[in-house]
Amino acid sequence: MERALTSPAVLLATALLASCGTAPPAAPESQAAGPTSELSRYLPLEHDTVLAFDTTIEESGETGVLMLRVARKSGNLVELGVGGRVQRLELLPGAIRNLDGGFLLKAPLTVGATWPGMAGIVRVTTTDKRVEVPAGRFEGCVETVEEKTLPGGFKRITTDFCPGVGIVVLDVEAAAGADQARETARLRSRSKRVDLMVEVPK
Repeated sequence: MERALTSPAVLLATALLASCGTAPPAAPESQAAGPTSELSRYLPLEHDTVLAFDTTIEESGETGVLMLRVARKSGNLVELGVGGRVQRLELLPGAIRNLDGGFLLKAPLTVGATWPGMAGIVRVTTTDKRVEVPAGRFEGCVETVEEKTLPGGFKRITTDFCPGVGIVVLDVEAAAGADQARETARLRSRSKRVDLMVEVPK
């Protein structure tokens, strides 16, 4: 059985996240076009942002770090990289679409709203959740749950989106027969990418 956070679901945790509860800087005007302001509030994206998440595997207690990078391309395309893989998103009026199928977010963000996701049907379960992670404490967060029934099992992805921050928690559960797995990623920090290969002017 595949580990939950090494599945494609981990690529959902690819949003611009501000650490310690502070909102990210405004995007340049050339990058401002995209989804509605409601979605931008809960999933801001900024070019060359590196995100660090603490990960935990429930069954073994094993911990690690998940690193993600946001690359804002021309137009309304965004590339999200993790572990050498790239996930591509398209920013549309009222939706953030995964180019491999399904949506990451779709307006309106109201309790009970649903849309097709990458792995199953996504449902908004709450819009006023309080979340505490290593990066800080956040309120008024939107929680979505994406579920898919598998032969003899299931897969469930719970994501917390916080205002002015983005994704702060990604919790993936999966079961197949007697085998079960659960892995959680919790936001630790957000920073700009540093290119150590850039030459310093003499």
